[in-house]
This record gives sequence, structure tokens and C-alpha cells, in this order.
Amino acid sequence: MSAIFDREEMLDRLGGDAELLGDIIQLFLGESPKMLQGVREASERDDLVTLQRTAHTLKGALLNISAPQAADVAARIEQAGRDGQRERTQELLQRLSDEINALEEVLAAV
Repeated sequence: MSAIFDREEMLDRLGGDAELLGDIIQLFLGESPKMLQGVREASERDDLVTLQRTAHTLKGALLNISAPQAADVAARIEQAGRDGQRERTQELLQRLSDEINALEEVLAAV
């Protein structure tokens, strides 16, 4: 198991369907840049309601593909938005971007 992506856990949830795993990974790779951009734009606009919603959506997508580290950072952004911690949100956004970049590299090799 990679700390970035738990392939075995995801494959288990998919009933061992490796083809479906590949399809879901491709879908995530296509959508994740847009989701991350949505979180970033909400933060830049200081729109905490949208920030919470977009971070929550991204967190769900990350959990669905068994990426717990990145999902944890998205959850922290969601909470920071809820708590009105604008500076903390900015710090976490860079970490989330780094986590997703690392995840995309791992997923591209699957």
C-alpha cells in the first residue's frame, strides 16, 4: 500500500474489477485539476461557503479513489473554511496541490 494511493483497498471495493479501477482513475485524472482549481478560486475570492463545498466535493472524490493523505488535507481546508481561518486555508492549499500532484503521478503509473 502506498500512503498516497491504496490500490488494494480500492480494488477490493470494486470487487477486483481492474478495468473499472482504470476507468475511475482516468476519470479522476481528468476531473481533479478542475476540482482543485475550484477550491483555489473560492479561496482567492474569499468565498468561504463555496470553499467548504468544493473542498468537501474534492475530499469525497479523493476518498473514493483511496487517497487518504490528500483527502485529509481537503478535509482540513473544508474545516478551515468553516472556521473562517483564511490564512490556514492558503497554507493548506499549497499542501493539497502538492499531494494531488504526487497522487496524479502515482495514478498515471497504475
